[in-house]
Amino acid sequence: MSDPKEFIYLLHNFKKKSIIASCAQLVTQHALNKDLLALDILNIATTELLSLVRSIFIRMPKLNKTNMVLAGGVLEKDAYVRPDL
Repeated sequence: MSDPKEFIYLLHNFKKKSIIASCAQLVTQHALNKDLLALDILNIATTELLSLVRSIFIRMPKLNKTNMVLAGGVLEKDAYVRPDL
């Protein structure tokens, strides 16, 4: 691949998302070692996840009086993302 856009296209059209998801642990390892690209990837991902949660509370104000459960591999196990939640 000569153009980063080709890589983005590949990721968005890849059929086995579990293979892509399995890279999360590798990205986390690099982030914990202060790799700037890995840190950026995880910081953006964390911001996006929190934005999704906020949008739910905005659209459904009654939820403000309840507890929300966050689940999933990254949310439950990721040593970099988890403390930010």
